[in-house]
Amino acid sequence: MATASERLAEFATGLQLSDVPRHVVAKVKKHFLDTLGCAFVGADMPWVRPARDYALSYGRKGRARLIGPKIGELDAEDAALVNATSSH
Repeated sequence: MATASERLAEFATGLQLSDVPRHVVAKVKKHFLDTLGCAFVGADMPWVRPARDYALSYGRKGRARLIGPKIGELDAEDAALVNATSSH
């Protein structure tokens, strides 16, 4: 018997955009833009600077971009940490 995580992974890998109702896609777009706006505003907040500075100094270089001032490119893991902190 598959675990809940395995069932969720199977569902997610088989999901096509056409399977998602249009009103859900529209709402996700709205929430994505809201999160992006929060990340731009939060990118230079005092509690984000240490995470960003640490990631830029010690993180691995990559193709994922940081949002906001002092834009840099890091690996996805480090960029996700900084961008999530900014948007929070």
